[in-house]
Amino acid sequence: MEKFLQLHVARIRHEFLCPKAKGFPSVDDMATASLRAESSHSLRGTSQLHATVSCAKIKRKKSLFGAAIYVEASADGESRRTAKSHSSSSPKWDERLTLNVTPLSHLDFKVWSHNTLKADALLGKASLDLMQALEQHDRKLDNVKEVLKLSVDQKGSVVQTGELTVFLDGLVLSEQNELAPLTNGNAANGSKILEYFFFLLSGRF
Repeated sequence: MEKFLQLHVARIRHEFLCPKAKGFPSVDDMATASLRAESSHSLRGTSQLHATVSCAKIKRKKSLFGAAIYVEASADGESRRTAKSHSSSSPKWDERLTLNVTPLSHLDFKVWSHNTLKADALLGKASLDLMQALEQHDRKLDNVKEVLKLSVDQKGSVVQTGELTVFLDGLVLSEQNELAPLTNGNAANGSKILEYFFFLLSGRF
């Protein structure tokens, strides 16, 4: 924080000396931006989320007979896969996949049909907003069951293809890493930042 303030003190001095100049942030804007950056930064710390892929119900297709089906889970550029199940309509895995996530992550699931002669076929996909899930389950995911609707895009429309059951465990949203609104609750911190700005402006650093 101190380094950030010192890097921008020249701009702030210019604003006070030339109040009509454009393109320079005000002291209040700088303090507000700093508070927001600190709040959002606390949410970016990663935690391990354990996603147990339980089972799926896939709408029956003739082409799925004897197919090997697996699930791919991904978040923030990291992905994990289950083993292959040879049940075409009701595959089961009960396999735990571990991903590094933050409360702001989106957890994506894709169900694939494996094919040795051509590219694997997407049977359905679903996405889960982890922040929304945390809010719905008292700010923690403790073996929480989620039944996700699977769908695919076909000819410009979304087609429902089944559902996927997963259990989520290991992620907690504490008060320390909650995204705090810029209200009176953190006015004291804002005042301290402004006081330090004026200290820098005095030229005594």
